[in-house]
Amino acid sequence: MSIEIIAFKTLKELSLALGRCQRPVRFIAGGTDLVMEINSRGFDDCLLVDISRMDELTGIKEAQNQISIGAATCFSALSDHCLIQKNAACLARAAAHVGSVQIRNRGTLGGNIATASPAADGMPALAALDAAAQVMAWDSKGKKKVEMRKISRCGVELQPNQLITRIILPLRGPGWYSGFAKLGHRREVTIAKLNCAMQVEFDSKAMIIRQGRIAMGALAAHPVCPEELSCFLNHRTLDKKIMIDLADQLSAQVAKLIPSRASRPYKQAAVRGLAMDLLDHVFSTVPAWSAIKEE
Repeated sequence: MSIEIIAFKTLKELSLALGRCQRPVRFIAGGTDLVMEINSRGFDDCLLVDISRMDELTGIKEAQNQISIGAATCFSALSDHCLIQKNAACLARAAAHVGSVQIRNRGTLGGNIATASPAADGMPALAALDAAAQVMAWDSKGKKKVEMRKISRCGVELQPNQLITRIILPLRGPGWYSGFAKLGHRREVTIAKLNCAMQVEFDSKAMIIRQGRIAMGALAAHPVCPEELSCFLNHRTLDKKIMIDLADQLSAQVAKLIPSRASRPYKQAAVRGLAMDLLDHVFSTVPAWSAIKEE
């Protein structure tokens, strides 16, 4: 195994270098997954490109009714950023639940997407938020091509010489809420057995969910956003019955998604508790929610 490591400060420098490169290329930012892969099974001869020092690939900003997140932005920065906390609470919470403090300080959102682990915490949140990944690719002459890929549609499958540069979230107006819930072996530093994210448009005066989307993780290769769950949420009154009904809906989806898996009975039961956690996080800032739970 022969690995050459090189770093660039700008995408322009990277483009010029890739035009001359004759070797397979892999990108590294936080390295939390790639280092584990090298230690466990290694990988073939390649050029390893360090993108962690590229300012173009970091940072969180608001522009043109969107939130733009650099792919090399770490989870700690995500969970602490006021723009994410206010407009994408499910992503802030998911980021805060990734691994340990050390992992969150190194691991990146782009890496979470590129690795495509079924249990990745960032992916359901991004799918629920209707996020898209900006993917840059280079041909043999170094000419680049940029395209947007919806994360909710079977993840973001990358080919060699393709790099996620930014993640784009729609910037919603007032009345939009989101939340994230996770179930693992432990309360901290745990891999998800189940995780869910939900985003809704909620009319607090009428106490009605106008529309919504739920993404379920750790059940398939990519997060799934069942249409049945969106239909369930549309024009739904926020009352005590929603707790039982959502638990039933999520449990039914588990049965549908993993009908023959040995873990199905456990996950069908466990997801019922996750439903309550999800509702609690989504509606934690709605004053009437506490009263509804106590009815």
